[in-house]
Amino acid sequence: MSAKLAVRFVLPLALLAALALVAILLIRGGADPRPQSAFAQAAKGCPATRGEPIKDGFFQPAERRSVNGLLSTTLKMSAAKAYIQKPNISSTLFEKAYPGPTLRVCPGDTLRIKLINNTKQPTNLHVHGMHVSPSGNSDNVLLDIPPGGTQQYEYKIPLDQTPGTYWYHPHRHEFTETQVFSGMAGALIVDGKGYDDLPGVAGARERTIVLMANQLQGNAVMNVNNATNDGIRFLVNGRLRPKIDIQPGEVQRWRILNASADYFVRLQLSNQDFNVIATDGNPARVTNKEQRIILGGGERVDVLVRGTERGAQLETRSFKQGFLNTRAAVLADIQPTDPAQTPGTIPDELVPFEDLRTKKVDRKRNIVYSETPTEFLINGKPFGHHRVDQTMKINTTEEWTIRNVTTEWHSFHIHVNPFQVTKIDGKAVDRDSYEDTVRIAPNGGSVTLRQRYRDFTGKYVFHCHILGHEDGGDDVARAGRQVAVPSGPWTSSAPLSTSSPPPAAGPRASGAAEAAAAGRASAADRAAPVLARAAAAASGRSSSSPSSSCCSSPSGGGRAASWSRSGARGTRRCAWRLRKPPRTTRTSTTRTSSARQPSCSSPCSVRGRRTMSRS
Repeated sequence: MSAKLAVRFVLPLALLAALALVAILLIRGGADPRPQSAFAQAAKGCPATRGEPIKDGFFQPAERRSVNGLLSTTLKMSAAKAYIQKPNISSTLFEKAYPGPTLRVCPGDTLRIKLINNTKQPTNLHVHGMHVSPSGNSDNVLLDIPPGGTQQYEYKIPLDQTPGTYWYHPHRHEFTETQVFSGMAGALIVDGKGYDDLPGVAGARERTIVLMANQLQGNAVMNVNNATNDGIRFLVNGRLRPKIDIQPGEVQRWRILNASADYFVRLQLSNQDFNVIATDGNPARVTNKEQRIILGGGERVDVLVRGTERGAQLETRSFKQGFLNTRAAVLADIQPTDPAQTPGTIPDELVPFEDLRTKKVDRKRNIVYSETPTEFLINGKPFGHHRVDQTMKINTTEEWTIRNVTTEWHSFHIHVNPFQVTKIDGKAVDRDSYEDTVRIAPNGGSVTLRQRYRDFTGKYVFHCHILGHEDGGDDVARAGRQVAVPSGPWTSSAPLSTSSPPPAAGPRASGAAEAAAAGRASAADRAAPVLARAAAAASGRSSSSPSSSCCSSPSGGGRAASWSRSGARGTRRCAWRLRKPPRTTRTSTTRTSSARQPSCSSPCSVRGRRTMSRS
């Protein structure tokens, strides 16, 4: 590497490392592969008849489908005008569309995406929830595609990939929140045998519903740093409060994705329950009736809805995340249309489910989210570029407990492998499903989960999917080591490659406990800074040291940003909102300051023999 390149890339990376919050996992070779579930063995290939979106007045993104085992397509990122609340709104988009086109494949297919970056920011691409390789030109969130650059991605989708609703979005550290908020996201649907052809599921007309929190400024999407809780509007496929037609008695399948950068939604139908058949792309064992469904950013749910003669409203109820708060709003009006139908069947039984609660646990781990006035921390540490925090063995099952001792909601998302939630706040829950993203309540809330590492070794990440938090600490991992996120131009996530059981399903339980947890008072609240200081002391550093503070001036002196709990969005920001001068904040097209926000994400790296090559 030349001296110029070293100065340009290596030194900024080293600086970023001191500020980011990330944990890396390493996966090594292990025992012989464990048997797959009955559903995973049976659900291979395309069903005889693939789902079709309903074509009526309700707008849905254009679909691009695989043919003969291949979907080869292009996603161009560029400044464009599209219908975003209203016509001709400027933003930075995939294929000049808000949201991006829906990609549709089957287990065993090859998905090739040529990503063209015609923007002024670096970027890359993540296929959220997919069980594919995290290395090479597959789901590698360590890749850096510069402005004007192009990257050819190729994803070898396993034959046992669980059919369901997934999505894609940029994952370039420091720029993820900005790019997703601008509208760069789209649905990724996997059609599969053994599920999509089940009685009561097959033949149901489909709607893809992509929810995105958005705010306009004039005729353009607002810079995410200037968005406010009061100004945020939730759009349905880019439309504000559209109408959804359904015949009385008709059963429709809605694939609902919360593609918002930061905001949670708390969904309900005004006069009926949701019939949940899948969560995070994973089919459920049985259909679960839910009055309300909470979806954090990145979470998905598939539901069956039967039309009534009265019509209904799809709503989000209010939800207090801490500094970010969702206001109650009507998202769409459900209106009955003629003619009425004989009431359609909603199935009770769906697919077999392999319950990890019955499996031997090879290792237990504890993960703690905490904060200091200047950093988000995982297990008391900010992200470290040359450190592997977790090492797992392929073909083993582990139990993790993630605890949140901060005063705001967080979430836990892991790449490559889904997990089964077994406890919430220490109390056993009966979730007969797998998920890839789960919310964690503040003030000592916890989630216990089990996951199995199958098929893929390598490096990949876990992180909070509130993208403003992720950008502050989801970082790069190299050679099985955690990569630090310094306050420089290049930061990204450290991947971890693990393998988990074939995703089945489970209810996205809303739970009164979750709603109540937001207002929980607590000793845990006071414990967070104590824990952070103890961790800092143990590691021989001061949590308030200017050298580790993201609120320090990027140049090391003089001007400093201050933490604000009452910024434009009512959310805590550090260094991204310098009070003076305003130009040091990040804009939607370029970033003029290297000061960073801390993060609550954590990369992992897995090392060992590759038991199955999918690259």
